[in-house]
Amino acid sequence: MKIQCPQCSAVYSIDESKIPEKGGRLQCKKCQGKIHVPGISSKKPLKTNQDMLSEETIMEKYIKGKDEDGVVKAIYEGILDYAEQKKFAQAEILREKLIDIAPMALTEIVGSGEIIENYKFAAIDNEKIKPWAELFDKFTKSETADFYFLLKDLNVRVEH
Repeated sequence: MKIQCPQCSAVYSIDESKIPEKGGRLQCKKCQGKIHVPGISSKKPLKTNQDMLSEETIMEKYIKGKDEDGVVKAIYEGILDYAEQKKFAQAEILREKLIDIAPMALTEIVGSGEIIENYKFAAIDNEKIKPWAELFDKFTKSETADFYFLLKDLNVRVEH
């Protein structure tokens, strides 16, 4: 698995078998920054769409219980689940809800953004982008992930 430091963009290869189920943090050797390492999703069963947090569930829990910490935790866990399943659009939607509901939950807001970016970056198929390596080398980590996930496969049939 490849991870990238969010501060200096240094890239590291990590043996997936050494990553704990819940992930962890590493210190960048180059800039000493903290790098979130996502856990390996194959170690736990994936949730179905029915298991995922819905906007109604989050809002209902927030309004009825007045438990902002509980809602922040629930949304954060939902973001992690979506990111692990490579459902990045849904993870970003939940992150926006987190920002709307609890704008002062800065640790979770910033952390969830880093987690989504790390999962996106780890999901990039380097063989697929090899022909355009020079183009991708000019992008930041975030731009690389965004551009990669905008690409669509196209099959062209050659007629003789």
